[in-house]
Amino acid sequence: MPPFRQEPDPRANTPPPRARSSLWEAVFRRKLIGPATFRSPLRRCLESRDLMALGLAAVLGTGIYITVGLVARQHAGPAVLVSFVVGGLAAFLTSLCQAEFGARLPLAGATYTYIYVTVGELWGFLIGWNTVMELTVALAFVGRTWSSHLDALCGHAVSTYLKTHVATWDLTPLADFPDFCAFGSVLLTVLFVIIGAKISTWISAIFISINFVVIVCVIVSGAFASHLGNWTEAEFAPYGWEGVITGASIAFSCFTGLNVILTSGEETHEANTSLPGSLIMTVVTSLPLYIGVAVILTMLVPWDSIDVTSPLPSAFLSHGRNWRWAWYLTTVGCLSAMMAAQVAILVALSRTVYSLATDGLLFSFCGKVSRTTQVPVVAALLFGGVAAFLSLALDVGSLVQFASMGSLLSYVVLPMCSIISRYQPPLPHEIPHIQYQWVQQQMHEHAYDTEPPRVSSEDFVAEFGPRFRRVGELRSTSRYLECIKNLPAGHVVTTCILSLTIVLVGCSVLVKHAQWEPVTSHWWVFFLLTLLLAAMATILAVIFAHHQNEDIPTFRLRLIPFVPALTLCLNVLLVVHLDGKTWARCAIWIGIGLLLYFGYGFRHSKALTQPHAPLPEEWIRPPRGRLFHREDFVLVEQPPSRIRDDVVLFDRTVRDDVTAMVRDDMLRSIPEDDDDEEERPLLPEGWNRRGKKKNRGEHLERDPVVFYDSNI
Repeated sequence: MPPFRQEPDPRANTPPPRARSSLWEAVFRRKLIGPATFRSPLRRCLESRDLMALGLAAVLGTGIYITVGLVARQHAGPAVLVSFVVGGLAAFLTSLCQAEFGARLPLAGATYTYIYVTVGELWGFLIGWNTVMELTVALAFVGRTWSSHLDALCGHAVSTYLKTHVATWDLTPLADFPDFCAFGSVLLTVLFVIIGAKISTWISAIFISINFVVIVCVIVSGAFASHLGNWTEAEFAPYGWEGVITGASIAFSCFTGLNVILTSGEETHEANTSLPGSLIMTVVTSLPLYIGVAVILTMLVPWDSIDVTSPLPSAFLSHGRNWRWAWYLTTVGCLSAMMAAQVAILVALSRTVYSLATDGLLFSFCGKVSRTTQVPVVAALLFGGVAAFLSLALDVGSLVQFASMGSLLSYVVLPMCSIISRYQPPLPHEIPHIQYQWVQQQMHEHAYDTEPPRVSSEDFVAEFGPRFRRVGELRSTSRYLECIKNLPAGHVVTTCILSLTIVLVGCSVLVKHAQWEPVTSHWWVFFLLTLLLAAMATILAVIFAHHQNEDIPTFRLRLIPFVPALTLCLNVLLVVHLDGKTWARCAIWIGIGLLLYFGYGFRHSKALTQPHAPLPEEWIRPPRGRLFHREDFVLVEQPPSRIRDDVVLFDRTVRDDVTAMVRDDMLRSIPEDDDDEEERPLLPEGWNRRGKKKNRGEHLERDPVVFYDSNI
């Protein structure tokens, strides 16, 4: 590749304008995405199987060994099967929304970053802060639960020794004794995480493999000891449908571990394909296991006899000494699952803290990355240490009381952002990908021509410029909505999304107030629900009447806005059915987050020094623009998921040979006739038979493409 002459930018020494630091600006100030956004110090070493190992480690942790029994015993009874089906459906639909965002923005902040880019800084920070606090408490909770199961496996010898030779406490918030076993497990997890992302995923894969084998053995062996009378002789839903939906909201929280896949996007090869596939496959793999364990557990013992602290081991132990081997097996599987879950939780926690710190919303030292292992070592050490001390001093009940609903709240906001983002113009870093796909389409359409097509940046702007500018505007065929035609593009859609959320909250509250009785038994409930459903249909029709962004070069969710609206409906229904104490804890964490934001993040945000958001035509203006110069427009610092070093601008001395090679490569993919014995032309030196450059990284291998520019 010939070297390019880098012309000095006269604006390089000009300090960027400083944005107004008002409260209104803070609420709606959004993060700009440019080429420098994807220059990460984190090591890019993960693949699809690594992401899936982390996802399964987070999803199949305490949930499948503890939460299944908790939901069956206290909320749903044998209908725990329905609870996990509903929760799994909501998780699957949410994973589709996450997949589109993850492919478009493969950054470590995950949901926090998606909300920051789409809605605003304050909303993104509150979601990120709640996620950090929830993950910290969850890490301490899993460590404490791991210690209790290890103590049970050793015949309670560990707890007896600590009570006798160390200390005992008699304070209400604290545990009966300092649990150094839980403290050591969390510190061991910190060690696993700071030695490198690849090693962390290997450790998670080992533990989750053991866990997977144990779960399959539990389902198969439990089928021989199950008793169908535990279902037929008891009421299927003893707490009614309200208990089933409440159990579904708890079951849905088991799938919040999918966030670890998104937070690893900045360390992933080909994130545009790895992230969506890993998210969907994790849900598809884990949901049948949850359903199988729920069915076997409620058939092993009556639902009202389930031991909440240790459901599966105690269920097997109740069938006599012949099943004691199953008790040991499930206990070992539980220990493996919880160790893998600790690693996955700390990976997600450290990457979320790193993203908040690099954006200036948390203390800058929290974003320090090790030059040796290329992981956010300070975030892992600091918050891992906090979780270790919490597991040392607090008992399981106190840790559950400190838990919040940050992840569930983020899963409510995420479908809203999914709809809003589809009615906004493409992000700046997506423009080169759209241009590349357009040129490839032009080359394939003219594959039989004697002369290759000559395409330029001006042709691309002439075709796609009007398409980008009309995104978010009202369609010309919507004659019944002329009254909102002159409103700013995208504002109507945002207002409709907020209105839709309010309507869904009202429907969920009404259904909960009616205690899931037939709506005809309360005429006023039936009347209000009819009005709200009509309003919901009207809002979706207004949203659909606007132009969408159909030019997304990565994974694209179909049936917008209906699939995200269904996801939002299920998630709001599940969140509304959480108890009041959970909402109170969430309000406390939000209050602490507001104090931290206005005390530090409001004044140190990197968004204060970023340039103002460019207009859509400025994103695609050739040959120079605000974010992309002539060299950047073609040889651009692209997001890690689609890095291309072969999208180059050739000079006239070599581009004809490469163009002929591209055309020959495409002709080679066309089926040949048997009578055609024409000899193919030779490939240029340095290229293999598949039209790819030799001796390059595996994630950089792409078919070359030529851009013609009249300025050369």
